[in-house]
Amino acid sequence: MNSVLFAAILSAVTSCFSQEPMSKLTERVFQRAEVQFTALDARLPENKMPVTFEDGEVKDGKLNGWTSGFFPGSLWLLYEYSGDERFREMAERQTAKLDGIVDMKTHHDIGFQVNSSFGNGYRLTGKPEYLEMMRAAAAKLCTRFNPVVGCTRSWDPGKRWDYPVIIDNMMNLELLMAASRLTGDGSFAEIAKTHANTTMKNHFRDDFSTWHVVAYDEETGAVLKKQTSQGFCDDSAWSRGQAWGLYGYTMMFRESGCSTYLRQARSIASFIIPLLPEDGVPEWDFNAPGTAHAFGMDAKGAPDPDKFKWKEGDPVLRDSSAGAIIASALIELSTYGDPDGVYLRTAEKILRTLASPEYLSEEGENGNFLIRHGVTNLHNWSGVDIPLTYGDYYFLEALLRYRKCGTPGEEKVMARYVPERRDDFVFENELVAGRIYGKAVEGNPTSPGIDILVKMPGRLVTNEWYSKVSAGERGYYHRDHGGKDCYQVGVSLGGGASAPFIGGQLCYPATNYRSYKVLKSTPRKAVFVLRYPAWEVDGITVSLDKKITVTPGTYFLKCEDTYVFHGAPGDTMQIAAGVFRHPKKDTVEEELLDCPGRYALWEKASDTHAEPEEGRIGVAVVMPGTDGVHLTGDGTHGICVKTVKSGETLTYWFGSCWGKGDIQTPEAWFNLVRAQ
Repeated sequence: MNSVLFAAILSAVTSCFSQEPMSKLTERVFQRAEVQFTALDARLPENKMPVTFEDGEVKDGKLNGWTSGFFPGSLWLLYEYSGDERFREMAERQTAKLDGIVDMKTHHDIGFQVNSSFGNGYRLTGKPEYLEMMRAAAAKLCTRFNPVVGCTRSWDPGKRWDYPVIIDNMMNLELLMAASRLTGDGSFAEIAKTHANTTMKNHFRDDFSTWHVVAYDEETGAVLKKQTSQGFCDDSAWSRGQAWGLYGYTMMFRESGCSTYLRQARSIASFIIPLLPEDGVPEWDFNAPGTAHAFGMDAKGAPDPDKFKWKEGDPVLRDSSAGAIIASALIELSTYGDPDGVYLRTAEKILRTLASPEYLSEEGENGNFLIRHGVTNLHNWSGVDIPLTYGDYYFLEALLRYRKCGTPGEEKVMARYVPERRDDFVFENELVAGRIYGKAVEGNPTSPGIDILVKMPGRLVTNEWYSKVSAGERGYYHRDHGGKDCYQVGVSLGGGASAPFIGGQLCYPATNYRSYKVLKSTPRKAVFVLRYPAWEVDGITVSLDKKITVTPGTYFLKCEDTYVFHGAPGDTMQIAAGVFRHPKKDTVEEELLDCPGRYALWEKASDTHAEPEEGRIGVAVVMPGTDGVHLTGDGTHGICVKTVKSGETLTYWFGSCWGKGDIQTPEAWFNLVRAQ
């Protein structure tokens, strides 16, 4: 073989196996951001915020401009990543420049302005004055709400529209939802949900693409027009508009728990993902001339040909800001269920492209912005191929979100026997964790129950916890290190085990599991079986093999229980899977009892050994094919019951969440259970 050809092949093969780890990529990007944004901070006037770099000149905007919160927000994200107090000081100083924002002339984008700056500041510092600013800004945004229309007005009345509502407005709802959650003012959330519902009804086409602008009659609420302002034409799919919709409904599910919003977000993702180019960064409009699904210049609402400078054969401009927003939204969406991994894989592809030399600015270049090739309004041929402050913000946010979710190829699931902790069998993915007791703890307790280990979403933690305890740090996992053991399982089903249900009583195994077998152990899937030896149930000998499958991107794990027994009446037996209600501790605050085949609760932590302020826990079982949900006669459990034959596999799902993580309300948890 020709030596040059061999070297080229070797280089290509090597590159396939030497892809930069995402952790290194993230570190590289944040180091670049530190340099770029330090320079930006140093030169900014007191009355301006950075917007872009165009025609060789830095362009700053007024403090009441719609993008004014993004640079302070980017500095907060730098501080979150690095822990460097320099960036906290910069973020506080730049955020303080917006102290008067509520008294300035603003419109719907006060959500962008305040949530990215004061919202991140409050999240990272807890300063009460930041929360007060969020409350005041939310109240001001609510003044733009018209209950007849069912939406907050976007731009003020003008020549084209009297009551325009743009898809971008979905992003401003995050301020309302956060302010409602943090202050307890439910009116903010009600307005946000009404706006989201109206937008879902009127903005989206049958394929889940969205119009940019819907104009309403403010007196009747009737829809007057559906058009574009920044997309190619009225019926095209402007890529940043699709990104706003995806991000907005993903956020609304997080904040409200309404499964309708989750379905909407997934449907929007299903529209967007097949249209993305090979490198993931979208064209500025999915139907722009030159794209695979191009509309013609004669389309309704298409640009004036004299102003639109694109010519046949020209490359189609990309919008890096839309790519960053899509990536950030898909990463969050993946945490609510991504069995095929398509959301996270797509997001990673986009992030890798944005971190490449084609998009990532060199130090000191590009006006000290972070990424190139953004587009603001190609319809009017303005803001063409430029950096954008909001593109930088969502790029950093996406990288931080990805960091919490882990890296494909790295471990996202784990299941193992733990001899160093008295025969525990522990299992987890990046969202949930639990353990089941073995022989060494029989009598203290003897229980088939699933012991919940709560944690923040994003990474595996249990091996670290066990290693700390083994090294002598007694009680390590009863203290909050991004999670903890604050659930008391006792002699019960705990967080989702099963047992025979005879004469209205749960009949637990006589021992803890006595043997195990790991059937599969890969970074993205773990399958194991725990075996319980035979015990007597109402004169019938019963044994159990419990098979659990652990996959990433879900709060629910699949359980397949096989009971073997002989001599039961009708050769069948009732089996119950359920959740312990801790009646003596009175921990339960709310329960889901009206959804067939699903029992869930929201409760205070139950382990008295846990440190204070452990938050709330959501627990659930899901057993398809059962009609009702029951409470046991002694009130100890909520259960789903099914009749099985000997050797027949009983399949169900069990799940949990910690109220300090992404799912923070019982409504959010119960809606996720309903959607499972």
